[in-house]
Amino acid sequence: MTSSPPPEDQTTPPSSATPEDGVTQELLLFGNEEILRGSDNATLVAFAALAFQDLRGGEGVAQHAGSVFLLFSVLCCALVHFALGNAYIHRARSLLRPGGPRRRRRQRRSGEARTVSLGIVWLAVLTQMTCIALGLLLILPKQPPALLVRYLLPWFS
Repeated sequence: MTSSPPPEDQTTPPSSATPEDGVTQELLLFGNEEILRGSDNATLVAFAALAFQDLRGGEGVAQHAGSVFLLFSVLCCALVHFALGNAYIHRARSLLRPGGPRRRRRQRRSGEARTVSLGIVWLAVLTQMTCIALGLLLILPKQPPALLVRYLLPWFS
């Protein structure tokens, strides 16, 4: 005997999480935690490169441009934390709300907000990693790469 699915106009009690859902949640949380760790480590690298530049006594357009990129990467780290925290809050709210007829509308709005927040996270992470790479290429070598000198440094002089 097969049972038919419940009609959509009736509310059904929330079912308990299956082990697969629990594993999926754990993987999602672990992945987000790794994004935060990577972002934090990139911030430490940025500050270490700035300290290295100060110890070496680097003065010039390349060093100043590298500092700008590294400091912007620190700002991106803050954006990663803010947007990822926002996504966690929206997810927690959607889990804590009791089931009801208006729950589907709220879940859709919360899901859209979570999607926007995670999109901001990925954009900020990619921007941060790009800024770290450019900043390190401008600060660490005694002479920055010719390609960056030709196309990037005129924007800073």
